[in-house]
Amino acid sequence: MNPLGKIQVLDDIEKEIIQCLQSAGQTLQELSKEKSSQKNAETQTQQFLKSLSSLESKLTEQISYLTQVSTGQPHEGSGYASAKVLQMAWHRISHI
Repeated sequence: MNPLGKIQVLDDIEKEIIQCLQSAGQTLQELSKEKSSQKNAETQTQQFLKSLSSLESKLTEQISYLTQVSTGQPHEGSGYASAKVLQMAWHRISHI
């Protein structure tokens, strides 16, 4: 995935975090009413749990990717290893 694709994924995650927080807020707002609707509270709670589960999966995926990048393991979509090899080759040539 290209860098713009990674940024788009992070943007989508941010939007889902906002949705998750909104669902939690709506649940609390419903529960704080004097005559709250149990059905509405349960619906909002289910939406919150669904968003939370999705977020956990997406964030775990991003953390895994960042772990690969930071440890130098080969990973899809990065030219860092190639750039490093090229830089080291130029460094050796300059010494010769």
